[in-house]
Amino acid sequence: MKLAILQTGSPPGKLAALFPSYAEMVMSALGPEFQFTVLDTRRGQLPESRSAEGFLITGSPCGVHDGEPWISDLRDWILASDVARPLVGICFGHQIMAEAFGGRVTRAPQGWGLGFHRYATTPAFEVPAGQQSFSIPAAHQDQVTKVPPGAVVAAHSGFCPAAALVYRDRAAISVQGHPEFTPAYADAVIDRRLREGGLTAHQAQAARRSVRRGGDDRGLVLSWIRRFLWDRTAPPLRA
Repeated sequence: MKLAILQTGSPPGKLAALFPSYAEMVMSALGPEFQFTVLDTRRGQLPESRSAEGFLITGSPCGVHDGEPWISDLRDWILASDVARPLVGICFGHQIMAEAFGGRVTRAPQGWGLGFHRYATTPAFEVPAGQQSFSIPAAHQDQVTKVPPGAVVAAHSGFCPAAALVYRDRAAISVQGHPEFTPAYADAVIDRRLREGGLTAHQAQAARRSVRRGGDDRGLVLSWIRRFLWDRTAPPLRA
């Protein structure tokens, strides 16, 4: 399957020299059964609607309301995208898809979501294992606070009420967390935010504990994404 990755950001600061790009993280996580094309949306690179069989929008240090021209261009591209061609969003991708399709994204009042977060699933999160929750890395201040009219919540938590979405009116799914992040990168993000003053030492310690306590379900979420991309006829929503 030909999958176009719309890269919307890179590891910030010195992390860029220590870790792969976000697109490389996604490619490594999804595996060799895909033929990848990477486009840097920050440089105005957006794919033609029929140039790939599926599309994935990565995470970004930017927010959907930052006012950068490329963000507006990406939103327009999402709105014009083929409703039958699979579209996946991760973190920033999750948020900008929700905004484009009529939802709302705002700053989380509880501050940064970092480390491994556990989310309860709904019937919309259909995977062979049928697990009732999953734990994956998170790294966000903003989150979806109004679900688009064509979407249903597939996973949620007390911290993030719309942590994954399945769209009923188009072939699209998205997730707030980062199934492509390794525990080492999740740790590095926590350290960076602590140095920048974005969280307290107590918050950083709690986030680090979440990385070390186990319960890593990145593989489960990646299997959900793979299954969706390969089953191109409809979103993975139970009848």
